[in-house]
Amino acid sequence: MFKARIKVVGIGGGGGSIVSEIGRSLEKATFVVADTDMRAMKKRPGIRYGCFGQEMTHGLGTGLNVDLEKKAAETAKEKVSGIFEDQDIVIFIASLGYGYRDWE
Repeated sequence: MFKARIKVVGIGGGGGSIVSEIGRSLEKATFVVADTDMRAMKKRPGIRYGCFGQEMTHGLGTGLNVDLEKKAAETAKEKVSGIFEDQDIVIFIASLGYGYRDWE
């Protein structure tokens, strides 16, 4: 009997929060959270976490700086390509948010 290998990937703070919540109750998929902001990582059993872009963000969020987000993601190309290995289905979950900013 064929059993699909499914990976659910949460990108950024919003996507990471969603995946952290659904990953607690589902066992039929592998769950991964990827973010530049180390503070947003909610360590939960059964969920893999990966930070990227620390050289540019110093472990913080990108504050909606699209150019910085793009550069940070480009530094993680090799990590991201590993997500697809040996998978039948990969689902990405992201959310548009405000990031961590200093509001005046």
